[in-house]
Amino acid sequence: MKTDTDLSILDQVTTAYLECAAWCELEYPDEPDKDPGGFDAIGVPVDSSSYYAIQERIKDHLAGYLETVIEYANTARPWSGPVDSFGATDYTIWECYGHDLYYTSAGHGTGFWDRGYPDALADALSDQARAFGTFPCWLSADGKVVFDV
Repeated sequence: MKTDTDLSILDQVTTAYLECAAWCELEYPDEPDKDPGGFDAIGVPVDSSSYYAIQERIKDHLAGYLETVIEYANTARPWSGPVDSFGATDYTIWECYGHDLYYTSAGHGTGFWDRGYPDALADALSDQARAFGTFPCWLSADGKVVFDV
């Protein structure tokens, strides 16, 4: 199981957000019938300028909603369950935050509101995620995921 000290909180949130975005948004241009849910986002590198641009936006987001983020940190629990699409069974609370930030902001029908948090916290996190928004992404010719930030 990973611990919150394996990567910085900001790196955990950013990486998890980008994994979910790539997994949900990328299409296979050469294989249009392939299920996008089978995309292995972890195995595809993210363009470094995209990574740092989104990380900067996430840093501003976390700082702007610090009171809610602290309440989240005091309420959230690491996730453990069956192997998921990324091949993982355990996530830190910050990886869960990154996943839920993407899922909620993109309106994917899951996210902060369905993790069992108190209603006021789930509502605040969901409203803040929707305000964060999403960034279109694509697979570049050199095989990297690029985000339009």
